[in-house]
Amino acid sequence: MANRKALIKIKPKKPKVGEIAKVSLMVMHPMDTGLVKDKKTGELKPPHFINDIEFYWGDTLLTKIAGWETISANPFYEVKLKVDGKNTLKAVFKDNKGEVQTKKKKVKVKA
Repeated sequence: MANRKALIKIKPKKPKVGEIAKVSLMVMHPMDTGLVKDKKTGELKPPHFINDIEFYWGDTLLTKIAGWETISANPFYEVKLKVDGKNTLKAVFKDNKGEVQTKKKKVKVKA
């Protein structure tokens, strides 16, 4: 399984309790459609894309996003979150080849 680089950002960095924060996830992934030819071999590259993204606040599932092959390489996803205190934000993304990866970020709040 490839270890994909992923980035999670939260705006504002330290939200107030009760505030709505933007959560952004960017994953370095080829997102191959299966319709592009390999330049060296001339054969079609097999499809390889993220097809499932889940965001968790602690252990609670916030939302689930279905992805597909026509999304551009290195996809960017954004959701909004109402902050109820400090916690850990977790993004789990899976692709059509069975790769599963998790990225976590601790969220601090303003006093």
